[in-house]
Amino acid sequence: MFLSVLLSSFAIIWGCSEDEAREEPLLIFKEVAPAGWECSIITEDFWDFQFPRFADTPVAVIVYKNPAREFNDWSGRKINPWLFLDLYPINQKEELIELIIWSSIFSSNIPIYFGETKDYFIITGTLLYNGGAHSAEAEASMNDLLVALRKIIRVNKDYGLHSFLDP
Repeated sequence: MFLSVLLSSFAIIWGCSEDEAREEPLLIFKEVAPAGWECSIITEDFWDFQFPRFADTPVAVIVYKNPAREFNDWSGRKINPWLFLDLYPINQKEELIELIIWSSIFSSNIPIYFGETKDYFIITGTLLYNGGAHSAEAEASMNDLLVALRKIIRVNKDYGLHSFLDP
């Protein structure tokens, strides 16, 4: 309780709200977004579809969408490219790696390792990356975003997991 009040006080003194202070380390995800990409940072009031099956609630969900681009999804419908990144404290990475390996036997919106930063272990889901569309056209629509994200997110090959950030 005291820590929360103290943080709120510092946030007010420095001219930002408590929500803005909590969001500050996440702003790099907005700053790196290429031209044309919209980025939203969600830190509360999550919906179940925003993170993969079996995953716990993340500390934040980063949502990217490019309304100026379209590709045909698996049904032939035109959709915009989009990506949900679910961020968890880096100290949860071991349990998240176990979850990714365990849930790979399922087929519906399974968690996929995306990468990590100093502070966050990042996952996405099979349906949280372009709605599950992985055609050449769908993949090409994401190239500039993936290049930008590689500047702030690293992929650790030691886990033996595939990442959408893999070249």
